Amino acid sequence: MRVLQGLFEKERKKHNLGICIPEASKRKAMEERLQRKKMVRGEIGSSPNVARGGSFQVTGIFHVHESLMLQGVVLEGSINKKDVTSFQGVKLRVTDIQAGRKSSISLQEDGQGAIFLKAEKGKFPIIRSGDVLLF
Repeated sequence: MRVLQGLFEKERKKHNLGICIPEASKRKAMEERLQRKKMVRGEIGSSPNVARGGSFQVTGIFHVHESLMLQGVVLEGSINKKDVTSFQGVKLRVTDIQAGRKSSISLQEDGQGAIFLKAEKGKFPIIRSGDVLLF
């Protein structure tokens, strides 16, 4: 009986180490982020971008009533309510911004959150995860 009891006790003593991210992976992620920022700024690529308020990289897309909610991160600059962007020939206006599940006035550089967009005329363009919107 003691032999079986000892086996069951060993199974209960499992330790949770949590999540461990190797330094090489952290470095690679930072390099990729820097590369995306350089592309947005126009340092890499065929043509430089004109002056603007900010750039937003999309990580999630949802249709909410008559708005399009985009989750993502601000790569550069800031994004404010009532900012306007053009994507695939359609003008989109920012109607609301949420950061941390609370309404906000703006999202700053490296800030994560969600922006709500409305198309000024016509239908919404096809926006995919990974797309970058320039404001």
